[in-house]
Amino acid sequence: WALALSAHAPSPQPGHNPNGSNMPGVGTREEVKFALPQLHVDVSAFEGKLNAEASTLITLHSGTAAYDAIKAYPDFTSAEKAKGMSFELVESKDRPKNEDEESESDDSDDGSWKKPSTLSLSLGQGVHTAEFKGRTIHVSFQSVGMPVSTNCGATMLKYMIVAVEGRRQQEFLHGFVDYAIVLSNTCDDNTTIKVYRWHTRYSYWQQQRRQLKRPISTIILDRSKMKNIVDDVKDFQSARKWYMGHGIPYKRCYMFFGPPGTGKSSTIRALASHFDRALCFLQPSDEHCTDESFKKAMETAPQNALIAIEDIDALFDAKRKSQNNRCPLTFSGLLNGIDGIGAPHGQIIMMTTNYMDRLDPALIRAGRCDVTVKMDHASPKQIQEMFLRFYEGEAKEAERFSERLESVKALSMAALQNHFIIHRKSTAKQAVDELLIHEGKLILLNKGQSEEAKEELKKASDEELETGKKVRGKNDDGDGDDDDDEDVKLPEDASEWTEKHVLKWAKKQTSFKGNKDIRKHLKTHSLDGPMLLEYSVEDMLEDGLSSRGSRVRLARAIKDLKCVKCEKPKLKKTKSWFGN
Repeated sequence: WALALSAHAPSPQPGHNPNGSNMPGVGTREEVKFALPQLHVDVSAFEGKLNAEASTLITLHSGTAAYDAIKAYPDFTSAEKAKGMSFELVESKDRPKNEDEESESDDSDDGSWKKPSTLSLSLGQGVHTAEFKGRTIHVSFQSVGMPVSTNCGATMLKYMIVAVEGRRQQEFLHGFVDYAIVLSNTCDDNTTIKVYRWHTRYSYWQQQRRQLKRPISTIILDRSKMKNIVDDVKDFQSARKWYMGHGIPYKRCYMFFGPPGTGKSSTIRALASHFDRALCFLQPSDEHCTDESFKKAMETAPQNALIAIEDIDALFDAKRKSQNNRCPLTFSGLLNGIDGIGAPHGQIIMMTTNYMDRLDPALIRAGRCDVTVKMDHASPKQIQEMFLRFYEGEAKEAERFSERLESVKALSMAALQNHFIIHRKSTAKQAVDELLIHEGKLILLNKGQSEEAKEELKKASDEELETGKKVRGKNDDGDGDDDDDEDVKLPEDASEWTEKHVLKWAKKQTSFKGNKDIRKHLKTHSLDGPMLLEYSVEDMLEDGLSSRGSRVRLARAIKDLKCVKCEKPKLKKTKSWFGN
């Protein structure tokens, strides 16, 4: 401040203040080379409304939670209650008030929908009053000095004086400020969650907005995976005393891995919504993210938060070499920030990666990364569930939809969702009939593409579909399907089996011979080893295995499989659903 003042202020006469601000008069540059702007904290700021001998004042500075809370206090900013005359329009961090008033009539093809205003009122400079516990609170919002250059751009020193009549009323004012902070962190809108993003340059958590909650039911994952994740988070939240009593850092770290578009980010948002936690996005690959900045981000995250670190494989390779030369964050800084000294207390960290094999083992070791969950391409069961989400009650069309997509390799849930967005005005039958599959890929056509291109792709897609039907028909006539699984070797431990292992096991079961329903059922629902071991008769019935005889045969085979597993205990730790 002193440097900026001496560099930009004209040489004033002694005792004269050319700025007209609250700063006292200064001499010439020869007399005073450096002068700090001084805060005037007295009742004169309140224009004679308070008695200097019988008032209590406190000062709040910009950049603090108390300052921001008072600026957003409803009695100062609401049109009905505000008594001040000066206000500012600022970008609102809440969901627009009229967002939930939108109707289908607003959603037209001509693009006539207007985005709701995101601006809100905030305190302006001057004197404001409000009521608290039957007493009048006076607030003077001021700035002092000249604009100076900072990391945040040109700014001025801002502060506010909060006052009340009566001497020794510090406790009362303290209570008012505490109440304002609690109020600023409370929202009567239970349909949204707070979204923060770490500002690497200015080193603070910036609340960007409130985002609509996403229900867990809208995430289409294998039944056991989502249930296990939710149960694990619930168990963690109820185990604080146990962690503290055993001297274990009270935090939980998850790693979601799998191909792009398989629902990793959507799952994080749904979990934050389900547990009503603030969602904090941290991007450590930024050029301003140092070891100290990353550590500070982890330590200062809002309470009851879910910290999301996406695409962590973009930081370092398996040999700890930085993938971004402009990012100063080191590998040891990353590890120390997650679980070193001063690691976050009570926080849940969720990381995502598309390439698990590119991560250093130290990052995903037990104790640092507690739970790993694989998000894979869409299975037939997931495809049908997603179809029924958009076309409720269309079970036959859902099955036909799944069958048509059998030839698609590596089908992501994101691609499926995009198909339904394109066909949001289509019927269930049209959504199935207009599937375009070419060379094992789902083709998503935009409205702007020519009809000739559509017809050409449609013809090729129909030809591929007919070819697939002939191949499936040949396989269904005999027992020669999936001949390529002859090379698949079954691990001794069934909990390590993949979907292919389960299908090979089913093919070898003599009790299943002559019964195509069981193997078809296992293939449709993409059961792996851990899921098979926990597969009950009730689950079979719920998943559509209608034949009682088939359910009995499958249940007996699973029981025998469990017995074999018990007879051959392994000292090696088995791979569970979370991979640790």
